[in-house]
Amino acid sequence: MFRVRTWPRLMCSIYRSHPLHGVLFLPSQVCALGLVLLHAGLLAGQTVPLKSAAPSSTQKGDMAPAYVDGSFGFSVGYPAGAVIEREKRFVTTADLEIVRFVQMQHTWSLAVWLSSSPRPVNSESLLRDMAGRLSVEHENAQIVRQDSVRVGTREGVRLAVTFSADEREWLWQQAAVITKPSEYFTLTFITPLDDREVASGFFDEILDGFSILRSELMQERITAALRRGATLLQTVAGDRTRFKTLTAERDAHLRLVQDGRDIGFIRIHEGPGQVDHYEGLAVCQQGWLFPQDQSVTQFQYDMFLSADLAYARWDNRVRVLTPGQEGKPAHVGLGVEHGLQQNDKLVVTYTAKLNDLEMKEKVLELESTFGSPAWLAVLPRLVDLEKPEAYAFSTYDGERHGLILRVFQVVGPTHITLDGQRVPVFRLEDSEGLIPPINQIDVDAAGRMVRVGAGPLEMLATTPQYVQRNYEARVAKALETMKQYSIRPPSPPGSGSR
Repeated sequence: MFRVRTWPRLMCSIYRSHPLHGVLFLPSQVCALGLVLLHAGLLAGQTVPLKSAAPSSTQKGDMAPAYVDGSFGFSVGYPAGAVIEREKRFVTTADLEIVRFVQMQHTWSLAVWLSSSPRPVNSESLLRDMAGRLSVEHENAQIVRQDSVRVGTREGVRLAVTFSADEREWLWQQAAVITKPSEYFTLTFITPLDDREVASGFFDEILDGFSILRSELMQERITAALRRGATLLQTVAGDRTRFKTLTAERDAHLRLVQDGRDIGFIRIHEGPGQVDHYEGLAVCQQGWLFPQDQSVTQFQYDMFLSADLAYARWDNRVRVLTPGQEGKPAHVGLGVEHGLQQNDKLVVTYTAKLNDLEMKEKVLELESTFGSPAWLAVLPRLVDLEKPEAYAFSTYDGERHGLILRVFQVVGPTHITLDGQRVPVFRLEDSEGLIPPINQIDVDAAGRMVRVGAGPLEMLATTPQYVQRNYEARVAKALETMKQYSIRPPSPPGSGSR
């Protein structure tokens, strides 16, 4: 992992003398409200966990509500009861797996890829290429269907083969939906051959319901927003005076509310910092969640961004205390993530789930539109809050361990009610690719956060006195309880779980 010669002096040292300090604990995802609350299991209605829990029993052919992907702009139905695996990975150099649905009860699997070709594609060439690849992967494959189809208004193809593997007969159904001259979505559905009748009809339903959500007009808006975002990045990177205004010392306290009930708080400190030989902005966000399920989550997120925007770093850590239930003892889980950006390279190491013994590593190539976590934290202070314009960035998503498309639309001035008072604010809307859910970010004239809303969840500006009065005793009790449980820190990638 990377070594820090001089970690920013502000990295939460200001909290060591605070009554709520307790154990100094490195970070979790807090820059985006959804990522914070995801760790505590509070966003079931807003987003889909990296690996969602499946119901105990479903019938073959039962369809779950459509899964929506805002970054790639599609929705698709999938088998009810499936575990959803959202971590993006390259199956081949030309095929990026976006999501996979695994129905363990029935041994069914559905995957959605974004595929590309070095040359323009048509139905004939797609069928030929798909059949050729399957014959290489499975020597005993027998083609039982291949034809051109239309999926919605799009041209596509459909292929089905049977093959033997692991002493069992399987049915492989695959469809390609052309979106651009040399780009297409690939849907692959694998089931036992014994389920052929119901699985064939089910794949019909999947294709009937598969939707491309991004219209040409929406794509034009996103393209313009990406261009605007890249220009803003380039402008700030070349203006040290403007960047310096971002590094002024400032503190903020936010309370977290779910369905009208306070469930926790976040403390934020920003100021100048130094990592290695880079001068820049350092942001420390830490907090606690006390949801109604009696669990407790402690999180911290440390971020750094150099003045030339060429270097960024973040370190996240989250601890979750889960109470005992149904004969299972209480336990504490630990999740960790480290990110390092240098120019157009990003290296991220992370635990895929709480209490993993060894971290995983991912290396990503970045484009000029990449916005680091620290950049997003100060974005409202960099845009014209009076001018309704959209800014888009590729950002790292800690849930999917890959890049997603974030769009920030400046709405302009409005009013909200805060603590019984009418407060003037400037509103921005944050979404993944302009597709719901759309979160609201309300800031004051200086770009400081006043409110963030994500469905039933809100972050609201408050005072240090409010936090101390309502949470000092609860935090002290939680820290005392967590001390009773030993947590084994994860090993670096490739070192083995020592």
